[in-house]
Amino acid sequence: MTTDVPDCDDNSHPPPSSSPPPEHRGLVIVGGGIGGLVLALCLDAAYGHPDDPPSSSSSSSLPPEPGRGSRRLDVHVYESASEFASNAGGAIGLYPNGLRVLRDLSLRHPMLADLLTRVRDAGCDYVHRRWMRHDGTVVCAAREDELLADVDVDVDVGGEEEEEEEARPSHPGGAAGPPGAIGRARRVPAAVEMADNVRPRRGGVVGRVRAIIGQSGLATPSSGGRGRHVGSDADLGSLGIRRWRYQKILHEACTSVGVRVHMGKRVVGVTSVGDGGGGGGPRTLLEFKDGTRITASLVVGADGINSAIRKYVTSPSPSSSSSSSSSSNDGAGACVEEYVPEYTGVTCLMGCASVPFVRGICFPSSATTRCHACYYPTRPRRPTPPAADDDERDVGTGRDGDGNGMGEEEEAEDCETVFQIYFPSPVERPDQWRTLTEEEARIECRELAIRLRDDGWDEAFLAPLESPTLTGVLRVGIRNREALDSWHVGGGGGGAAVVGPAVLLGDAAHPPVPYIGQGAMMATEDAGTLAMVLSEYCPLIAGASSSSSSSSSSSSATAAALDLSRFAEAMEMYEALRVDRVRRVLGASVELGKTQQRRADSKFYNAWREMSIRAQVWAYGTLPVMRLGAAFDYRARAEEAFAKARSIR
Repeated sequence: MTTDVPDCDDNSHPPPSSSPPPEHRGLVIVGGGIGGLVLALCLDAAYGHPDDPPSSSSSSSLPPEPGRGSRRLDVHVYESASEFASNAGGAIGLYPNGLRVLRDLSLRHPMLADLLTRVRDAGCDYVHRRWMRHDGTVVCAAREDELLADVDVDVDVGGEEEEEEEARPSHPGGAAGPPGAIGRARRVPAAVEMADNVRPRRGGVVGRVRAIIGQSGLATPSSGGRGRHVGSDADLGSLGIRRWRYQKILHEACTSVGVRVHMGKRVVGVTSVGDGGGGGGPRTLLEFKDGTRITASLVVGADGINSAIRKYVTSPSPSSSSSSSSSSNDGAGACVEEYVPEYTGVTCLMGCASVPFVRGICFPSSATTRCHACYYPTRPRRPTPPAADDDERDVGTGRDGDGNGMGEEEEAEDCETVFQIYFPSPVERPDQWRTLTEEEARIECRELAIRLRDDGWDEAFLAPLESPTLTGVLRVGIRNREALDSWHVGGGGGGAAVVGPAVLLGDAAHPPVPYIGQGAMMATEDAGTLAMVLSEYCPLIAGASSSSSSSSSSSSATAAALDLSRFAEAMEMYEALRVDRVRRVLGASVELGKTQQRRADSKFYNAWREMSIRAQVWAYGTLPVMRLGAAFDYRARAEEAFAKARSIR
């Protein structure tokens, strides 16, 4: 099978016949973003490292992965960017479900014991989350540690039914319940849809009910990762982090364990080829823009929303029947993807600045325009003692005692604040979706600040836009596409048996909208799950050489290959664990984004939405839709599925 990948910058392809024989790699990850780098680390942990100390080390409380041994899987990452530049890109929130993967790496890999601590030290914990009006008034607030509440979550965001139920009991010392809750209360639709689908694991109406409205004196967890014991749930608290800092830590971790990360490698061609005479099954030939060529026994596409590997996965056919049609376009390649995500009509301007701000994440929404935003801190913080009970006096009560809806300020030098402002932009302009120059950023942010000020936005929300410390500004359109049904190719019967195996993860399989902050977390869950599945179904076999080149690493002699005889079975398990999960979480994000857009359409709807947020936070401590992503344990789910599969073999 041959796939020519669109290349809008350079339509030339490397000469096919004059090139030297391609080097062979055992497992290739295309894409050195968060998902690709985390997968590389998870695979190294799952399959072992030749320099690992004995597995009986007391430093780990968890058993090694099933496939882990003295031989090492040869993993190579190919990234299109020429370098991991400082201050590039935006920022992300890391939530408990993704942090569990990092915690497992810290516990299971003897060379990565400090990984989770390093990540936490590079970001800033969220103490709480706030839902706000654009004028700075706090609608409601919740403790961020409520995302780890002991409940099972099964959320259908789209429900609209109403139903009656006895008013929930008040929390000692808190408010009696949502406004108007007397005797038997009619709950608003959003409260119904969440309450009916959140099931407590232990008795009672709802585990850990909290009356957030009117409650003050929230406990403040210690900042950063310093002094924490890796392995406790305290290390799973949400935090904000600049993407480049996180990526740098992951890259350094890959280098430390011997995973090769090749920079400046943009894929321009993907072809299914024979086994090279080694009897190991079909391979995949990857051609790069710089003219280099490699083959791989297994390719993982972690190359994002414009994935080159996705086109290969979604158009499987034997190379003998596809090469002629694929090459008939004289090698130029059209700049068109066959499955293009749909533009949602919303554009986001994001960036960061050092300004006084609150500790936590907040979501202001305009009731008069379709503009909404997200603000959160990301700068690494110095250790600070827990706040006193009166430090966060405005939580859940609206504006604080000073009339400042933003709450307690911190020193500007310690508050790198990220803003993500979403606004309608009906015309799709992908040519303008990029990192802005310093002058472009200054002009566009100033113009946006003027428009927001005219709409009545609080000055605290405008401060980052007008700050002289403004940096890292980019403009991006929000696109959406439902997750693919199948994320792999190869390993099956019939024609697919002669196709080189490949599998997708992250945005390549399911590009997200950002409204519940789970895009990178879904990719991280994918990575942790895929490594577990491969180690369960595809053990290492000896006698493989990682490369035909004399320049290969010294560890290639001890490298082993994957036994891919059960690859199709492994992928069936991987997709069973991930496809529905991703669709539910990212589908909930789509619906949540729609509610944000609808708030400006009707004063009645906006008032209803605010009341529903208060009701849900009163009943469950936070919005249950957030727990749908954050409370998930990828490892427990996979181990449960493995045990069930073993029992019926």
